[in-house]
Amino acid sequence: MISLFTKVKLEFFMLFRIPNKIIRDLNKKDIFEANNTFVDTCAKDIKELDEKLNEIGSEEFNKVLLALIIDRGYENTYVYKRANISKQEFHKIVTGKNNGKKYIPSKEIIFRICIVLRLTYDEMDNLFRVARYALDDNNKTDLIMISILGIIHDKPKISISDIYEYVDELLKKHKQKPLFKPIENC
Repeated sequence: MISLFTKVKLEFFMLFRIPNKIIRDLNKKDIFEANNTFVDTCAKDIKELDEKLNEIGSEEFNKVLLALIIDRGYENTYVYKRANISKQEFHKIVTGKNNGKKYIPSKEIIFRICIVLRLTYDEMDNLFRVARYALDDNNKTDLIMISILGIIHDKPKISISDIYEYVDELLKKHKQKPLFKPIENC
């Protein structure tokens, strides 16, 4: 068992960055025991941290997106046409690959898909998290999109083209780059 005095010495040396020469004067056995005590004491917490770190990145964007499309009962063609995405781009998104490399679409494309699927804030936030993007309350574009999705997610009578037009007007009004091109017959 490591003595209380040795623990205090170790903490003191670490706190004040005492040179290694002085630390070497400590009994090596005490240092070894201190490391084992730390690992033994924190084993459960370390295991939980390791599990959380392994979970990061385990969800794949394309699988989460496809699950949302199926859940909403839409066909892929409906989604990519309404989101104003080319068939080739959508293929990269749903396969998750572009020339053999992992593929994640831009934030703008994900916003368009969220509008077409009329996702809730939580669903949209999860989709962005899986894509490794952060929604920022200090970013005007993100804030507009978050607000619009909160308004439209349960209002199917509002057409996609009307939503796009309104969003682009808001973005222009606040000196932001428009996200959408006009879409016909949506």
